[in-house]
Amino acid sequence: MVSNQKQKRVMNFLIFIALLFSISALLIEVYSHFVINNTERLSNIEYDANCENMNIFNTSYCLRNQLIVFYKYNLSNIGKDLNFEKLKKEGGVCSHFAKWYYEKINKTKFNAQEVSFAINETLYHKVTIISDNEGYCLLDQNEVGCVKFARSKDE
Repeated sequence: MVSNQKQKRVMNFLIFIALLFSISALLIEVYSHFVINNTERLSNIEYDANCENMNIFNTSYCLRNQLIVFYKYNLSNIGKDLNFEKLKKEGGVCSHFAKWYYEKINKTKFNAQEVSFAINETLYHKVTIISDNEGYCLLDQNEVGCVKFARSKDE
């Protein structure tokens, strides 16, 4: 006859395996929902090499998709004035990528603004904001975050 203690260990092990399986299934579901659906959504954007003739949100992701092809963070270039070819070849820091976004956005119908803010007493960060009457997006190196304005029925 199997001892109660051995039965409890086997039961605990089976519960552990079931829990592990459940957590794995949940992680796969979350991954497929957020990562795969987001990738499909971005890949379904009608591609325009100049990121023109799109709404503000698709334009922002289009520009980011252009940037990530050559994006390389290179702290040794901080404070240097880089042209596009040097930025592609050597990489840059937040200010270089904010400037690249700003210059690209200025060729579109949207508003652009570079924004610097303090991280601490000696460290600053720079991003670009693109905006219009639909909303705005913050373009931060190889990341994009957008907000669509809520409109009342009276507008």
